[in-house]
Amino acid sequence: MEISLSRELAGWLQQQLAAGMAIPEIRAALISRGAAPEAAIDRLCVNLRDNGFKLTQAIARHDGALQPVVLDAVPRVDTRAPQRQAAEPFAPLHPLPGADANRIEIDGRDIEVLATLASPHAVVLDGVLDSRECRQLIATSQGRLKRALVVDSERGGDRVDERRTSELVSYARGETPWLAEIERRIARLTGIPLEHGEGLQVMRYGPGAEYQPHFDHFDVAQPGQAEHLAYGGQRVATLVIYLNEVEAGGATVFPEAGFSVVPARGRALYFAYTDAEGRCDPRAFHGGAPVEQGEKWIVTRWFRQRPYQTLA
Repeated sequence: MEISLSRELAGWLQQQLAAGMAIPEIRAALISRGAAPEAAIDRLCVNLRDNGFKLTQAIARHDGALQPVVLDAVPRVDTRAPQRQAAEPFAPLHPLPGADANRIEIDGRDIEVLATLASPHAVVLDGVLDSRECRQLIATSQGRLKRALVVDSERGGDRVDERRTSELVSYARGETPWLAEIERRIARLTGIPLEHGEGLQVMRYGPGAEYQPHFDHFDVAQPGQAEHLAYGGQRVATLVIYLNEVEAGGATVFPEAGFSVVPARGRALYFAYTDAEGRCDPRAFHGGAPVEQGEKWIVTRWFRQRPYQTLA
């Protein structure tokens, strides 16, 4: 299939990709401006999804006012795997500021840096929340818990999956004044603007509950996941704060990196997994090991590359 694009339109595509515009948004904009037949636009968006800048740069090299571009001539790239050489160092889009120090001071609160990891970029912290705040999050959430779901990669929306057997409550961003203060503290700690964060999720893992290893970023090759990019772009980093002591099990594990974090009240794990080009570090593959005794409570925040807008 061929589609004729002007250099102006090719330049527009490059600008939108550089700004983090999601493929569904690009598709809607192209259709609204009548840039080409819808079938051709769909094919273009598939290639943009799979090849990104390579395609638009190839388009821009044409000299004519309207040069046809043979889309099928561009090889498909598997975006589920990072597109960098193994020896190339991973430069995260959002490294944690001050992670190379022993302590980080946030509004008079002394946060201790317990451990760091280069790949994925991960930092273990102590003191992001105090014991009172941890207990309050648990108490506030107990009556609102529901079975945790996963993104339906084929049809969109969410579904039950036996790989994730926790319960959770999702809070709206800034739902209460004290939750808003925690969110502001997290923004100051991570250096990621408040509006780029999804709402906090408090999760409970009972005996035997787990979340098998997975990636937190969206797989753009799966239509049900790609649709989430329209609400703030790709996920780029995660913060997990442990709210209680766990008798046994429940560690956060990174099997590709040989790294794990044992839960402890007030302990936090921050990890960034995408670089400036939106590629994910394969070592960011992680999971929540089964709880062997007791229960595990955590609060999680995911961060987007652009301001996050809720689906509601």
